[in-house]
Amino acid sequence: MSTLAIVALTVLLVLILITLILALVACVYVHVLVRREISKLPSLIADLGATIISNRQAVETVLASNQSKIELLVASVNGQEITQAVHQLLAAIPGLTQTTTRVQQTFTLLEALAKDIGAETLHTDTLALQRARSSGLLPNAYAPDDGERGYTRSRVAAGDRAALEREGTDEGLEEEFDDALGGIGAGTGTGPDGSEDI
Repeated sequence: MSTLAIVALTVLLVLILITLILALVACVYVHVLVRREISKLPSLIADLGATIISNRQAVETVLASNQSKIELLVASVNGQEITQAVHQLLAAIPGLTQTTTRVQQTFTLLEALAKDIGAETLHTDTLALQRARSSGLLPNAYAPDDGERGYTRSRVAAGDRAALEREGTDEGLEEEFDDALGGIGAGTGTGPDGSEDI
């Protein structure tokens, strides 16, 4: 073996030995710390026990001081008054039941009234629609002609239009004139001076 190999092996063994010594020291330190904490544990348990005992005594003192107050409150409760109040409440229940029934009947009547009013309105609307149909005033009857704006085509308007058309022709004027005069000069085509009618 060479000298270099022996030196390297020695260094390696020294490092391993140092690591082992450090691990042993760390284990001893942890052991000491654990022993200290374990030695503190009985004193912690004793302190906790003392705290529990003092808290129990404080609770017992509070309960003892309040027990007299609770007994006074219970003693001040009058069982007769409670019994009378319960009987009055039980006696009022049938009256409340009757009132509830009446209120329910009232709402039922109001609902029926609302339905009747709605049906009457619908019936009235149906009658109005029937009257509009019979008079010719339906929405379809309001279609204006070319050039007309806002005029209707109801039966009255159609009659007026026919009358205007008759008035616009000579024949229509003659017929109306003859009707107005009662037939005087009807069909002659000449005026009083012998000239022809225009």
